[in-house]
Amino acid sequence: MRQFFAIIITLLLIVLIFLTLKRNKEEIAAEAALAERDVQKIPVRIKVLQKESRQPSLNVNGIFQAGNEVKLAALVQGKILRIYKKEGARVQKGDLILKIDDQILQNELKIAEANFAQAKKDLTRFNELANQNAVTPQQLEQAELKHTQADAQVKTLKQRIADTRVTAPISGIVNTIFTEQGSVVTPGMPLAEIIEVKSLKMVVHLTESEVLQVHEGMTVHVTIDAMPGVTISGILDRISDKADRTLKYEATITVDNAEASIKAGMFGMARFQKPPINAIYIEKDVIVGDLSEPSVYIINDTHAVVRQIKTGISIDDMIEVKSGLKEGDRLIIEGMNMLKEGDEVKIIN
Repeated sequence: MRQFFAIIITLLLIVLIFLTLKRNKEEIAAEAALAERDVQKIPVRIKVLQKESRQPSLNVNGIFQAGNEVKLAALVQGKILRIYKKEGARVQKGDLILKIDDQILQNELKIAEANFAQAKKDLTRFNELANQNAVTPQQLEQAELKHTQADAQVKTLKQRIADTRVTAPISGIVNTIFTEQGSVVTPGMPLAEIIEVKSLKMVVHLTESEVLQVHEGMTVHVTIDAMPGVTISGILDRISDKADRTLKYEATITVDNAEASIKAGMFGMARFQKPPINAIYIEKDVIVGDLSEPSVYIINDTHAVVRQIKTGISIDDMIEVKSGLKEGDRLIIEGMNMLKEGDEVKIIN
């Protein structure tokens, strides 16, 4: 009897071990199948889309020019006696820049003043004689004419003598001296150039489509190529009414340069801010396919789906989506290069 029960127990243990092993094998197989299915899913990162407000801008390169430039030319003939200001010197309005010899003009003035004094005496005498009817009206008119001519000659010579003192018409910097001490100059010859740099003009050229997007008086943000990280504000104060030979319109932006840190001739970029646009924006690098027919991947349930889109304006590395996407769509932003339509994906962010 004991032997019979021992056999029964042994058989039960064998059956129990068999059932346990079978169950474990089934569980392992199920886990392996699940793992294999998970491995087949392509990992991706997504972004849930929603509208946002961004401010587009028009960026145009330009060059800085002096706020005011004045070239001084000789008004009289003579030898340069002395140059008082060197190139690079700061001057105030009215400062003496150089002096032209006026000795000949001074001598002519003495003669003219003597002639004027004589003409004045003659006119006085002729007036007295006219009161006595001792001279004809024509003789009196002739005396008056000589007096007027002599007076004009004195005034003209005084002005020409004053013109031998070449002074600064504006405050600024002597940019160039075109002559040398001892040189003989004649009327019209260039003498010096003075520039005013406390305010600068940035000149840009706009296409016909760009010129319609800006207006005089608007604020413009300006960056300087030689000064990375520096942004200043300016005012668009002039737009040409006629295009140049390249069919572009010249626009002038005035910027403050009180510290004279910006030099005329430097290059910069003007950023014209436009009104904000509330829309869906996506990164440009998530677009797949030809840019003429852009498309993106979104997730529908757990599968990748190609969606054709229509794009609008670009703002830095973002681009506006006019149609094809809506708020709440799950846009694939990483991993799309490994996808094709209908692939099962796994979100990892």
